[in-house]
Amino acid sequence: VLIKDNHIKVTDGYDRLPSVPKGFKIEIEVQNLDEFRHALRFKPDYIMLDNMSIDEIKEAIRIRNNTEFKSHHPPTKLEVSGGVNLENIREIAATGVDIISIGALTHSVRAVDMSLEVQ
Repeated sequence: VLIKDNHIKVTDGYDRLPSVPKGFKIEIEVQNLDEFRHALRFKPDYIMLDNMSIDEIKEAIRIRNNTEFKSHHPPTKLEVSGGVNLENIREIAATGVDIISIGALTHSVRAVDMSLEVQ
């Protein structure tokens, strides 16, 4: 279940996130380090770092790896999304983030002109 910024706005913040049935994986989307810190308290399976800078990504990893949050079993995985392209993906991967989503693979590809002729 992906919890996005609109869900958080509708529920008046992180203190009243939507309830999710047991057994479902939870991912919370965040756009800055303050939101990231709030999201970590809920021990989600994943946190999506949306449109964050390299420095913010590194800091999020440092915070997640700090002893207070190391006790999450399994530990929260971090996904980077937004602003990822073929030019910066290596730099993002070098941060040690767990997952990278790259929309350029689907929304920026050029269509192939193909046809099938039957005789």
